Amino acid sequence: LSPVCLGSLRRAASINAEYMGPQSMAYALLAGLPPIYGMYSSSFIVIVYGLFTTSKVICVGPVAITSILIGGVVSEYGFELESPESVQIAVTLCFVTGVIQLAMGLLKLGFVSKFLSRPVMSGFTTGAAAIIAIQQCKDLFGIDISSSRFEGIVYDVFANIHRTHIPTFILSAVSLFILLSVKYYPLKKYVPKWFPVPLILILIVIGLSYFFDFESMGIRIVGPIPSGIAPFMLPEFDRFTELLLDGLVISITSYMSSVALAETYATKYQEHLDPNQELLAFGISCIFGAFNQCFTITGSFSRSALNDDMGCRTPAHGIFTGTVIVLSLLFFTSLFQYTRR
Repeated sequence: LSPVCLGSLRRAASINAEYMGPQSMAYALLAGLPPIYGMYSSSFIVIVYGLFTTSKVICVGPVAITSILIGGVVSEYGFELESPESVQIAVTLCFVTGVIQLAMGLLKLGFVSKFLSRPVMSGFTTGAAAIIAIQQCKDLFGIDISSSRFEGIVYDVFANIHRTHIPTFILSAVSLFILLSVKYYPLKKYVPKWFPVPLILILIVIGLSYFFDFESMGIRIVGPIPSGIAPFMLPEFDRFTELLLDGLVISITSYMSSVALAETYATKYQEHLDPNQELLAFGISCIFGAFNQCFTITGSFSRSALNDDMGCRTPAHGIFTGTVIVLSLLFFTSLFQYTRR
């Protein structure tokens, strides 16, 4: 690697990893799992993917669409959210997904990505965005919501809106205003696209949370996070057949959205992308990740765009990113406990 490329790689991997910490914890909550499992799903599993992929730009890890699908499966079993039973379901689902993707890769079924309908994918993404938005209302307003279904959440939000926790809402509104003003207007033209505004905002909020003790003010924070890498754990192999259909849906959705993203960058830079190899990369990494307490990973649109903006053009960025997350798990988890939910 040239010094310039290596410098871009380090910057992209470092910033991506810093984003992935708080962001992956949020996606874990979206999947009905404790926040630490988002960190687990951004570490070694990402390194393994980086060893097998042919894409030079795409960044993988926990993403919203996959997390919603996993959360839907977990909720069907009726287990308490963030419970050990929910974790077992998500981990086993990761194994099932990996086996399906590995089998598809060995059978050279990468061509199925050619049948991806953009209107269908657009509709799915829009629906996922609506679900995410309504699910975040409980943390936006600081209210309690009992339902896990979309229509139930909508009802609970309007039924409990009068119980809005004012400090939580003010913090949410200010943060949202800053993010939107940088992305759209009036600060967009003054802030470079590569500048990590969300990361800076997260660090500021963590600092405020620590010094002003948000928890004593009634503002929900992530709380204590165990340090260290995920211990080895076996998936529940006896649930393989009952999770097969859900695993098929998640594996195809994850692969199609990821390969569509990868093909966009491959076309942009006139590079070769092997869809069958991508299936193998996702399959091997998810199977490995299932023994490392991970849930299914997918290509991230926002982090891949950041990679592109930073000039990263090598699959090795995933190895760097995963390594930074591993170091964070070993030494810096105490910092994340002050993150606002």
